[in-house]
Amino acid sequence: MKQLKFSLIEILVVVAIIGILSSLLLPSLGKAREKAKLAVCKNNLKQIAIFFELNADDNEGRFPESTSHQWPGYGPVSWDDNLGDYDGRNLSDTQKNAGKLNGSDFNNDSGIYQCPTDDVVRLFGTDADCLPLTYSASSFFDNNGISNNSRGIIGVTWVGRMPYAIKFNEISKPSNTIALAELMREGQMVGRYWGSGVNADTMNSTPEIIPHDGVTGSNYLYTDGHVSKVSFFKTITKPDGSIASTSNITGTQWDAQ
Repeated sequence: MKQLKFSLIEILVVVAIIGILSSLLLPSLGKAREKAKLAVCKNNLKQIAIFFELNADDNEGRFPESTSHQWPGYGPVSWDDNLGDYDGRNLSDTQKNAGKLNGSDFNNDSGIYQCPTDDVVRLFGTDADCLPLTYSASSFFDNNGISNNSRGIIGVTWVGRMPYAIKFNEISKPSNTIALAELMREGQMVGRYWGSGVNADTMNSTPEIIPHDGVTGSNYLYTDGHVSKVSFFKTITKPDGSIASTSNITGTQWDAQ
């Protein structure tokens, strides 16, 4: 059989062509990976929506609440702790009241509570044994009490405030009311009541914690169970088309009342 021989120039031409093709394909592959991660993130939120409904069936139709140790008789329990009875984790009362869950106890896997793009290192003080939580519930209370900038689905208990979470049937526009928003920040973790709730004011003042396309596009879970990637500005748009101030989000997608 005649043996094929290639000159150095021919080999270099082939290598150059392969390099050009690779440079053309790699950006497309990168975009495909990002789209896949975004799809997983949306699926996470849809699964959480199912657990919200299961929790509601056992709790007078309410969303799961978050409570702090500052209300007598309650431990520092996050809404995601309260979903532990439905999402397969079967958390003990000790785990729910621990203040946060240890990553080492769960193979450092947050499961559906972490977006695949969330690579922010979590710290509980100096403790790095944490599970990242990407999703925060729209908050009913803020640090100053009930006001027009916090009219969401859950209230984190502080001194003098009873635990609270809104009922599904109390929401007048479920397809246009935010249940969960995406955030990526150091102190936000699975099992910690701090950071389990968020309002538009926080997202507006710290846009760097909003993932994906930032204020121009991230995932939101709505109270009817659907997920959409929308701009933050759309979420604070009032029925008349004007943009609300984040100090008064009445009538916007952040208003569950």
